[in-house]
Amino acid sequence: MQAAVLSSTIESVHVHRDGAIVTRVIEAPALSEARTSRVIGLPILLDDASVRLSVEGSAVAIDLRVALEATSVTDDEPDDRERARLAAEVARLENLLLHVDRLRAMVERTSVYRRPQPQDATPPIEVDVAARLTLLDFRVSEMDRLATERAGVARDLDRAKEDLAVFLDRLARRRGDRAPRPDELRKSAVFTLRPTGAEPAPLRLALSYAVAGARWAPTYALHVDSKNGRARLDVRASISQTTDEDWRDVALVVSSAPLVRPCDLPELTSLRIGRAQPRPKRGWRPAPGDVGVLFEDYRRALRSAPPSAPLPPAARSAPAETGALSEPAHDGPTPVSLQSPEAFAAMAPAMAMPAAAFGGAPGNAPPPRAAPMSMSAAMPMGAAPPPPMPARSSAPLAKARGLRQQSDADALLQEAPPIVEIEPDDRLLSFGSLRLPAPARSSGTLTIAKRDEVYLEASATLDVRLAAKVSVALSAAESKQRAAIGQRPWPQRHRPPSTTEGFDAVYEASARVDIPADGDFHSVPLLSAESPCTLSFVAVPRETSDVFRRAEITSPLEVPLLPGPCDVYTDGSYLLATDVEVVAPHARVSLGLGVDQAIKIARNVWHAEQTAGLMGGSLVLKHHIKIDVVSHKAHPVSIEIRERVPVAAENEEDVRVEIADVKPPWVVWEPPASEPELKGGHAWRVRLEPSQKAELEASYTIRIPAKLELVGGNRRD
Repeated sequence: MQAAVLSSTIESVHVHRDGAIVTRVIEAPALSEARTSRVIGLPILLDDASVRLSVEGSAVAIDLRVALEATSVTDDEPDDRERARLAAEVARLENLLLHVDRLRAMVERTSVYRRPQPQDATPPIEVDVAARLTLLDFRVSEMDRLATERAGVARDLDRAKEDLAVFLDRLARRRGDRAPRPDELRKSAVFTLRPTGAEPAPLRLALSYAVAGARWAPTYALHVDSKNGRARLDVRASISQTTDEDWRDVALVVSSAPLVRPCDLPELTSLRIGRAQPRPKRGWRPAPGDVGVLFEDYRRALRSAPPSAPLPPAARSAPAETGALSEPAHDGPTPVSLQSPEAFAAMAPAMAMPAAAFGGAPGNAPPPRAAPMSMSAAMPMGAAPPPPMPARSSAPLAKARGLRQQSDADALLQEAPPIVEIEPDDRLLSFGSLRLPAPARSSGTLTIAKRDEVYLEASATLDVRLAAKVSVALSAAESKQRAAIGQRPWPQRHRPPSTTEGFDAVYEASARVDIPADGDFHSVPLLSAESPCTLSFVAVPRETSDVFRRAEITSPLEVPLLPGPCDVYTDGSYLLATDVEVVAPHARVSLGLGVDQAIKIARNVWHAEQTAGLMGGSLVLKHHIKIDVVSHKAHPVSIEIRERVPVAAENEEDVRVEIADVKPPWVVWEPPASEPELKGGHAWRVRLEPSQKAELEASYTIRIPAKLELVGGNRRD
């Protein structure tokens, strides 16, 4: 199909967690009449059903199709004289190389014989030394010259063989003898632009399509300014794509939603007991009232077809049992076969006869309808229609009228054929893939075109000879893409995005980015925002003497934060790497910054036991905790020191835990909802100036019967 080729550039890319939607911008010239255009260079693995085209300007786009093109196929026909010339050049260089090898063998056999030694006492024979040296020099120089000449001839021969192989490969591709490789195939969009305005003007088109082979994972970077109490949160995306097209200077949007998600609304139907249920809705339209309109293309093909030979007399006088209508003896209208469109159009009014034709008197209801029948089961695609029904005599009808005195409506009701409802196959709902074959191949039955046939119909470089080989190339491209994705696992600590509680997040990059199609993960910036930051310190001296830093910020973004790794920087220096869990928009974010060596803490515990109660029936276990904290920071700091007190079990009535004295007072500490439950937790919150020391004390007692002992010892620390 000849069409004008329009250039396009990738404007934006919307990356989902399992694919991407690419949007190309096309600049089209002004139109004065309808024109067919083509956009080439699209990826081979794009989803054909996802191709969309929008037009900005005084024009509309119609007849959008996807074709398959081979970038290695040219329009010119290879010349046989060129092939003969290249073959002759290869033969000449092969002969020349053979000649040089023979000369080298002859020169190599040329040698200086040793001077013969006499058998008796006679003096040795005199030898011309200069001639011997000249022969040796000739041998060395000639071998060097022939070696250089052979290397040059070998290079020319390799180049000539490569030119001949390229020409033969080009000839094979042109003739359809060799299937194109996956890297030589590209898809193209073919459409027709029709002007709608009075004054032609340039058009701007947007072509979008979905393609597999793209994935991404969120990453973050937190820059903390401890002096000013500010923090900057950078949201980044690690993107990998193997779509066979580089994304250069594109507007990027990433989403955690899947590329394809079923979004059909449920149909809530009511069940009425004792009443007929309505038929389920189908995604197809019934045949029009004028059924003959459906056969306009078929009649046009019949008129353009050559006239067929007349039937022999034996065929015209065939008996009625064969299913054909016999030719009448009078000069009336010629009967036609029930397979022809005329017969089907003639039968249409009877098939679509309204209920009023059966009589308006009470009790004259239409006959019950037969059960729905699937078209795929009743009439397979591409199969010949059933043979015509034999003609039936009207004698039984006349006899019934004479004997029973029935009305015309009753007779019509008795003789009317049952109405059969046909439910089409779901594949028939793809109207763009339906084809009406030539009259010689079908009697008006629509067939479903194969994917290869649809590609080749609109292709400008491929023909039907490669129809069977295109599927192999497409399968190879899909296998190559799956292998490329499987060989590159996710980076360490990266987690693919997912839907959280039924919601998905969308991030729009603030600047245009470049992402090559090499399959590697590339980190690109998305968003960046600042927020106030509060630095605090947490210590659990019961477990360790280290004091941990913690940064708390309020998320400054309007979108949630998905799980992913986060690099933390403090005052311009890299500090550590941590993980971020799901954070709602404008929610509090708490990140650990590691151990701070400038704050020291020490914990000491004193334990004592004594009896109490009448006759010493109880045992009192006294515990006294003392914690010393000193800060060597240059600015004031806030420290949260956590401590835990034993808690008696609910079913223990003989064990009691009492908190005696706490200096300064503490508060009950409960872990976040995402952490395991903890009982008996308390925390001090103190503020220390530079070089200030604080002392924290707490006392509690455990009262148990004297005859019992705590598991693991009576001392709890």
